[in-house]
Amino acid sequence: MEKNKRSVLIIGFILIFCSMLIFILNRYGLTQLYVIFQRIIHLLTA
Repeated sequence: MEKNKRSVLIIGFILIFCSMLIFILNRYGLTQLYVIFQRIIHLLTA
């Protein structure tokens, strides 16, 4: 049961992430998306 809940959470996160990606792509374009990704990676590795 606990494992199932975790996989649902991961799938939900991926769906939110993908919809965010599509939204950013439509709104700002690919270059802005790249800049945002660099900032996120910088935050995660800092």
